[in-house]
Amino acid sequence: MFVTYQDFQSLPFVYGGRYPEAIDCFGLLLEIYRRNGIVLPDFFRTGPQPGEALTTVEDLFNASHNWQLTETPCEGDVLVIARRGTVADHCGIALDARYFVHAVETVGIVVAPIRATRWSDALRGIYTYVGPRHDA
Repeated sequence: MFVTYQDFQSLPFVYGGRYPEAIDCFGLLLEIYRRNGIVLPDFFRTGPQPGEALTTVEDLFNASHNWQLTETPCEGDVLVIARRGTVADHCGIALDARYFVHAVETVGIVVAPIRATRWSDALRGIYTYVGPRHDA
Protein backbone atom coordinates (compact mmCIF):
# COMPACT_ATOMS: atom_id res chain seq x y z
CA MET A 1 0.00 0.00 0.00
CA PHE A 2 1.36 3.37 -0.99
CA VAL A 3 -0.35 6.37 0.64
CA THR A 4 -0.22 9.70 -1.16
CA TYR A 5 -2.41 12.54 0.01
CA GLN A 6 -0.84 15.77 -1.27
CA ASP A 7 -3.33 16.30 -4.10
CA PHE A 8 -6.21 16.19 -1.58
CA GLN A 9 -4.88 19.15 0.40
CA SER A 10 -6.61 21.73 -1.79
CA LEU A 11 -10.03 20.05 -1.54
CA PRO A 12 -12.65 21.51 0.80
CA PHE A 13 -13.88 19.35 3.67
CA VAL A 14 -17.55 18.46 3.23
CA TYR A 15 -19.40 15.72 5.14
CA GLY A 16 -20.05 13.00 2.57
CA GLY A 17 -17.52 14.65 0.25
CA ARG A 18 -15.94 12.44 -2.38
CA TYR A 19 -12.99 13.07 -4.67
CA PRO A 20 -12.55 15.13 -6.84
CA GLU A 21 -15.06 17.76 -5.65
CA ALA A 22 -14.64 17.59 -1.87
CA ILE A 23 -13.47 15.17 0.82
CA ASP A 24 -14.32 13.86 4.26
CA CYS A 25 -12.43 11.27 6.32
CA PHE A 26 -14.14 8.28 4.71
CA GLY A 27 -13.88 9.81 1.24
CA LEU A 28 -10.13 10.15 1.77
CA LEU A 29 -9.94 6.48 2.76
CA LEU A 30 -11.97 5.37 -0.27
CA GLU A 31 -9.83 7.31 -2.74
CA ILE A 32 -6.46 6.26 -1.29
CA TYR A 33 -7.52 2.63 -1.38
CA ARG A 34 -8.97 2.97 -4.91
CA ARG A 35 -5.63 4.30 -6.11
CA ASN A 36 -4.03 1.17 -4.68
CA GLY A 37 -6.36 -1.18 -6.54
CA ILE A 38 -8.79 -1.76 -3.67
CA VAL A 39 -12.38 -0.71 -4.30
CA LEU A 40 -14.23 -0.39 -1.01
CA PRO A 41 -18.00 0.02 -0.66
CA ASP A 42 -19.13 3.52 0.20
CA PHE A 43 -21.26 2.52 3.17
CA PHE A 44 -21.99 6.11 4.11
CA ARG A 45 -23.54 6.77 0.70
CA THR A 46 -25.37 3.47 0.17
CA GLY A 47 -26.30 2.53 3.73
CA PRO A 48 -26.00 -0.90 5.33
CA GLN A 49 -26.86 -4.04 3.39
CA PRO A 50 -29.94 -6.06 4.38
CA GLY A 51 -29.39 -7.66 7.78
CA GLU A 52 -26.56 -5.28 8.74
CA ALA A 53 -27.01 -2.92 11.66
CA LEU A 54 -23.97 -0.74 11.06
CA THR A 55 -24.00 2.51 12.96
CA THR A 56 -20.35 3.54 13.30
CA VAL A 57 -17.09 3.44 11.37
CA GLU A 58 -15.91 0.75 13.78
CA ASP A 59 -18.97 -1.41 13.01
CA LEU A 60 -18.12 -1.23 9.32
CA PHE A 61 -14.64 -2.68 9.82
CA ASN A 62 -15.69 -5.25 12.41
CA ALA A 63 -18.51 -6.54 10.17
CA SER A 64 -16.23 -7.32 7.23
CA HIS A 65 -13.94 -10.31 6.79
CA ASN A 66 -11.71 -8.06 4.67
CA TRP A 67 -10.23 -6.30 7.71
CA GLN A 68 -8.02 -7.61 10.47
CA LEU A 69 -7.49 -5.84 13.78
CA THR A 70 -3.80 -5.16 14.42
CA GLU A 71 -1.70 -3.58 17.18
CA THR A 72 1.01 -1.74 15.26
CA PRO A 73 0.05 0.39 12.27
CA CYS A 74 1.79 0.07 8.92
CA GLU A 75 1.39 2.30 5.88
CA GLY A 76 -2.18 2.06 4.62
CA ASP A 77 -3.76 0.69 7.80
CA VAL A 78 -6.97 2.36 8.92
CA LEU A 79 -7.21 4.02 12.30
CA VAL A 80 -10.74 4.10 13.72
CA ILE A 81 -11.25 7.00 16.11
CA ALA A 82 -13.97 8.07 18.54
CA ARG A 83 -13.66 11.86 18.48
CA ARG A 84 -16.63 12.57 20.68
CA GLY A 85 -17.11 10.15 23.54
CA THR A 86 -17.26 6.45 22.72
CA VAL A 87 -18.82 6.53 19.23
CA ALA A 88 -16.29 5.66 16.51
CA ASP A 89 -17.12 8.39 14.01
CA HIS A 90 -13.79 9.13 12.33
CA CYS A 91 -11.02 7.37 10.44
CA GLY A 92 -7.53 8.07 9.17
CA ILE A 93 -4.88 6.23 7.18
CA ALA A 94 -1.48 5.34 8.64
CA LEU A 95 1.53 6.75 6.82
CA ASP A 96 3.83 4.60 8.96
CA ALA A 97 3.93 3.41 12.58
CA ARG A 98 4.07 6.99 13.89
CA TYR A 99 1.90 9.24 11.68
CA PHE A 100 -1.47 9.19 9.97
CA VAL A 101 -3.37 11.38 7.54
CA HIS A 102 -7.03 12.29 7.96
CA ALA A 103 -9.60 14.90 6.93
CA VAL A 104 -10.78 17.31 9.64
CA GLU A 105 -13.86 19.54 9.39
CA THR A 106 -12.33 22.95 10.00
CA VAL A 107 -8.85 22.29 8.61
CA GLY A 108 -8.97 19.81 5.72
CA ILE A 109 -6.22 17.23 5.22
CA VAL A 110 -3.97 16.89 8.28
CA VAL A 111 -0.97 14.72 9.15
CA ALA A 112 -0.80 13.95 12.87
CA PRO A 113 1.21 11.75 15.23
CA ILE A 114 -0.72 8.58 16.07
CA ARG A 115 0.46 8.60 19.67
CA ALA A 116 -0.46 12.25 20.34
CA THR A 117 -2.68 12.25 23.41
CA ARG A 118 -5.73 13.53 21.55
CA TRP A 119 -5.64 10.68 19.05
CA SER A 120 -4.22 7.80 21.09
CA ASP A 121 -6.87 8.33 23.78
CA ALA A 122 -9.59 8.24 21.11
CA LEU A 123 -8.18 5.34 19.08
CA ARG A 124 -10.67 2.46 18.92
CA GLY A 125 -8.77 0.16 16.59
CA ILE A 126 -6.22 -0.22 13.82
CA TYR A 127 -7.29 -2.32 10.85
CA THR A 128 -5.26 -3.93 8.07
CA TYR A 129 -6.96 -4.72 4.78
CA VAL A 130 -6.69 -8.44 3.98
CA GLY A 131 -9.35 -8.66 1.27
CA PRO A 132 -9.14 -8.92 -2.51
CA ARG A 133 -7.54 -6.33 -4.75
CA HIS A 134 -9.28 -5.00 -7.87
CA ASP A 135 -8.26 -2.84 -10.78
CA ALA A 136 -8.38 0.84 -9.82
